[in-house]
Amino acid sequence: MFVKRIAFPVVSGVLAIIALFNLLPWLAAVALIPLLYAIKKATLPETLKATAIFAISFGFCFFSWIPASAGVFNGQMLSGILVLLVFTLVLGIYFLLTFGLYKYLENKSAPVKNALLLGAIVVVLDYLKDSLFSTMPWFDFHFGNALAGSTYTIQLAELGGVYILSFFAVFFNVLLVAAFDRQFPVKWLVVVLAVFLGINLGVYSYRSSKEGEGIKVNLLTENIDPRTKWEDNGNQIVNQLLQLSDRAATQPAALNVWTETVVPWTYLPNDDFLNAILKPTLANGTLTIMGMSTQVDKGRVYDSAYLLHPDGKVLGRYDKNYPLAVIESEVKGKGAALNENRGTSVAAGKQAFILPMPQAKIGVYICNEASLPQLASSLTNSGADFFVNISNDGWFANSFIPKQHFYYNRLRAVENRRDVVANSNLGYKGLIAANGDMEIHPPRMQSELTQVTVWKQSAQTLYQLAPWAMLLLSILLIIQLKYIRK
Repeated sequence: MFVKRIAFPVVSGVLAIIALFNLLPWLAAVALIPLLYAIKKATLPETLKATAIFAISFGFCFFSWIPASAGVFNGQMLSGILVLLVFTLVLGIYFLLTFGLYKYLENKSAPVKNALLLGAIVVVLDYLKDSLFSTMPWFDFHFGNALAGSTYTIQLAELGGVYILSFFAVFFNVLLVAAFDRQFPVKWLVVVLAVFLGINLGVYSYRSSKEGEGIKVNLLTENIDPRTKWEDNGNQIVNQLLQLSDRAATQPAALNVWTETVVPWTYLPNDDFLNAILKPTLANGTLTIMGMSTQVDKGRVYDSAYLLHPDGKVLGRYDKNYPLAVIESEVKGKGAALNENRGTSVAAGKQAFILPMPQAKIGVYICNEASLPQLASSLTNSGADFFVNISNDGWFANSFIPKQHFYYNRLRAVENRRDVVANSNLGYKGLIAANGDMEIHPPRMQSELTQVTVWKQSAQTLYQLAPWAMLLLSILLIIQLKYIRK
């Protein structure tokens, strides 16, 4: 009884975390087997108890980075422990709803229907969770995230985003449990898996063609600890950034991309420092995307990405549309954000503007916005030829978050079939191609210059055109399966 009701849910929680942290598709397809086996013949109350144990083991691991990051961010590790407990409770409600509904609606003699049912429930609740926590990426958990770890398991995201990947992840788990109990033939399980992988391979091959000429992009990554105070180390930092700009001039490109808020003050025309940074780009005519703040009013700024001409002229600006709740933005408009280093709150930008350059139109999103599929889709619909994601992962450098952040961009690339250039202070940087191929560079402690080549893309995807299709299909599927059950 102990093994089945307690140990199995704990094992599932740990396996799910390992699959997610290490982006292992094969493990995601089996991680829920112990939990599903534990609740297979359980009553609804027993199912909820087992799910609660699963949620606690999963949540404690998933949010384990919070106390350390809270200590770095505001020096209050104890508050981070409290946040960990609250966040685990919130995620626990999601899991209780998921497996509670599944147990209530399941048909014990129909494994395929059950696999479809759990997949559909997960999709519906994921849409709900994502809409409620759009500015809280720490709740951006999807069973399908791990499938972004391989080009041969991510391709169907162009049809239904990360939601269709989650659907298949739990679908395989349910069928495997049924196969172990001899309720579903193993040979048919092999056929289902082969068809899934075969379709992914075919889509990958179809989406791997490139047209036109590539655009060279320099990534200038300062890799400065975000706790560093400019008033104490200003000269050293300025020299470091100027040297990085000089190095980029020896490696000609159409575009230089810096990281989020690399300049820690608000934009002003004719800024001496900006002029010095841009001066080396004059010879090659290289445009620059620079992350810095824009003053809104007293105590409020936009977290912005400026597209700058070598002469300093502003060619375009994107203001972060989804600042982090509490950490960056005000809570219901009252009080300052908890960012002691910035000392101000970040206002939400009003529109996702495209940044124009002669060779292409750029869709920029900042930091945590990489986890928001709806923003990337809106940029694509506005004419973006490729994406740029700038961020600062220094606050979470010793956690799984920087790697997850980069792989969010892989999802956005495949969902929209657009190349993505990602550059992050103390995080991963590189290029994700529209077909899911990656050129990835892990975090380093010293300044670095990386050049990638991006291609314009113009393909349209089902997910880009109908991002709510998986939600509607899942709702209809649940209704249909319940009707058949009766």
